[in-house]
Amino acid sequence: MADDFMLEDDEDYEFEFEDDDDEMVEPDVDIENSYYNSKALKEDDAGAAVRSFLEIVDKCKSEKDEWAFKSLKQVLKIVFRTDQLDEMLKHYQKLLEFAEWPSITKNYAEKSIYNIVDYASSSTNAQFLERFYEITTHALHKLNNERLTLKTLMHVARFFLSQKNYVKFKSLLRQMHLLLSNENTAVTDQNRETHLLELYSLEIQMYSSLEDNKRLKELYQSSLRIKTAIPHPKIMGIIRECGGKMHMQEEQWSEAQTNFFESFKCYDEAGSMDRIRVLKYLVLSNMLCESEINPYDSPETQPYKENPHVFAMTKLVEAYQKRDIKEVEKVLHEHRQDIMEDEFIRQYVDKILYSIRSQVLLEMIQPYSTVQLSLLAEKLAVTTEIVEQSLIGLIMDRRIQGKLDMIHEIYVKQSPLTILSDELTKNTQKLWSDIAKN
Repeated sequence: MADDFMLEDDEDYEFEFEDDDDEMVEPDVDIENSYYNSKALKEDDAGAAVRSFLEIVDKCKSEKDEWAFKSLKQVLKIVFRTDQLDEMLKHYQKLLEFAEWPSITKNYAEKSIYNIVDYASSSTNAQFLERFYEITTHALHKLNNERLTLKTLMHVARFFLSQKNYVKFKSLLRQMHLLLSNENTAVTDQNRETHLLELYSLEIQMYSSLEDNKRLKELYQSSLRIKTAIPHPKIMGIIRECGGKMHMQEEQWSEAQTNFFESFKCYDEAGSMDRIRVLKYLVLSNMLCESEINPYDSPETQPYKENPHVFAMTKLVEAYQKRDIKEVEKVLHEHRQDIMEDEFIRQYVDKILYSIRSQVLLEMIQPYSTVQLSLLAEKLAVTTEIVEQSLIGLIMDRRIQGKLDMIHEIYVKQSPLTILSDELTKNTQKLWSDIAKN
């Protein structure tokens, strides 16, 4: 195991840090030998290593020597790794006190504490994490380090977000927005915008859960106005996914497809499994914008075509692009659980069916000047009511020029001139009717 507190959760946003302990400490041969002897015990006898490191702490703390700080960091790593979480909290509080010593530089203390926060955040024990973050935020007020405070609060915010504790989450948001205000000169403009994007991505996740579309739209637009940030790709994946969903709600299928593709690439770059979910959304939007291009034709998506998690959506888009209604319905039936388990996809399944029926209807009615709705329904294997609704939609969208004779249940193709004549007649009749009323 490396000396440094490294991230073990590949879903986290930060990257690994190098251990600079050895550069920090001035040589003291006896203490140094004890330190490295203690390190040698870590893998074989963790308990003995802890006792040995704590002996160094006891020897050095009276002189506020950095070897005490360095040894206590090693103790924290061992007790956390062996799940002695109460012990970790006890030693962590002591380490935070040591961080105020004159022998510990501000940069070294900041890097050490943040690495510990990173490391501890991989815990799945919610009770421990809440106490750990409480101790950390309390200590940060005394350390007066705004940069460390901001980075740590991001971790705490992610924790409360995962717990759906939105009251505490919103309180942290206010603190972080204050730290990122333009009046705070401790944060550079580029870092400010990078942190703002991360903050927006956290807010987007909360408001997505709360289904607050108005606030989501505001956050998405605010994020797009940021130009100089260099965010982690997962952050942009979250923001672009939000944009894709918003465009879907507004039935802007092409714009949604673009955003989902960008989101997929960002998640893929970050190594996040969220790429699978967004790939499904990309396939969904591809069908709804009636694209002739297979979504798996791009170099980025092609390797995932055979992925079992997207198999159902892959089969669906293949049937869709062949204009094979029966196959589309078969895929929806056979893979119903896989497709319908995603609430977002579920709300657009009817639109997929409407879209493919409309496209097939367009082809079917081309040879006819007049056609019975029952004939179209028979060919599509649907009810006449569904055919009627699809034709009305095509007429309203001006994709076909014709009218429905509801008495005789037929569709009648019309020329542009006939349509214009009918509209003039209708408008004239309305005008005379209005005059007669007056």
